Amino acid sequence: KTVALSQNCFPEIVTGSLPVIYPFIVSNPGEAAQAKRRIAAVTLGHLPPPLAGAGLDEHQHKLERLVDEYAQADGLDRRRRDRLARLIVETAQKTGLASEAGVAKTD
Repeated sequence: KTVALSQNCFPEIVTGSLPVIYPFIVSNPGEAAQAKRRIAAVTLGHLPPPLAGAGLDEHQHKLERLVDEYAQADGLDRRRRDRLARLIVETAQKTGLASEAGVAKTD
């Protein structure tokens, strides 16, 4: 239907006099208009939550740098790659990241 529902339309039969609460993100206002028209919904608009980067501390920056270096050294310089792998594990253990990730302590 282009304007409203009749009493024989399925949404009207299902909801009857029960109000339909329809939350929607305000960045898409057409969505709310459709819900109001099709099922006489009570629309509640909200904004999406703002997102911000959490940032990294100095140990995490060091670990990121080591992983990047490891990726570059992999396949080029075996000794450097192995040394970087040990440094990555040591740094992860010092910061507690290894235990959080479930990585077993190695000798």
